[in-house]
Amino acid sequence: MKKDLVTVSQLANLSIDLLKPTLIDKNGYRKYNLKQLNRLQQILYFKQFGFELARIKTMIDADDYNIVVSLEHQQALIAKEAKRKQILLDNLKQTVKYYKGEINMTNL
Repeated sequence: MKKDLVTVSQLANLSIDLLKPTLIDKNGYRKYNLKQLNRLQQILYFKQFGFELARIKTMIDADDYNIVVSLEHQQALIAKEAKRKQILLDNLKQTVKYYKGEINMTNL
């Protein structure tokens, strides 16, 4: 099994442990408050950043966890990566123009 794959039960255990409902009513419906919705948003952000659920739980449950600091750090990393990709994209555009005969390449 691949390292980045989990079973349904593993995912359920991690998810349930990450996002606990405020209450479960008599019909079994889970109810969440604004605090849990904010936590879900944080979980989803960090998941998009490539963090594993177990790491997300460790991070957001830490006593010194600060969502603003964490998101600002991720924002800086993404901005740096976006800049790198923009440079790569610009270089690719120039290379395509060269191969189409639209420009001459220079050593500068």
